[in-house]
Amino acid sequence: MAYIDGAGNTLTAAGEPQEITLQPTPALVASTDYPCVAVPSGRFKTVALVVTTPITWTTAGQVTAQLYAGRTAAAASDANHPLRGAPVNVGPSGTTLAAGTYLLTQQDIADLQSYLPAVGVRLVFPSAPTAGAAAVYVDVAGD
Repeated sequence: MAYIDGAGNTLTAAGEPQEITLQPTPALVASTDYPCVAVPSGRFKTVALVVTTPITWTTAGQVTAQLYAGRTAAAASDANHPLRGAPVNVGPSGTTLAAGTYLLTQQDIADLQSYLPAVGVRLVFPSAPTAGAAAVYVDVAGD
């Protein structure tokens, strides 16, 4: 697996799996859009939310993730980068999202199996996070 940054640099050869970091990692707020970045052509994508420091918030509830996509890169969802599908639950309901890796596949978000030129992820917390750190990655399997 090769790694490329949010600008799309350093792609591997065609057919090789690739991992894209959705950069820059934004400050966590109640509704956080991880930037929409260009992804290599590939039908099979997996979104990985990697929580490095437990994320906490005050109002008990469920964290959700939702894909947004467009033809080009963007800092956040907008008219040209609409939200796609329904939000999906991430981790257990409560006031903390524990450190670890949370994977979302095409079984969770059907649009991950589409040929989307650029994808981003919106995380929604029950209330503004008071602590924690995370990064979001998109893995693209080689076709």
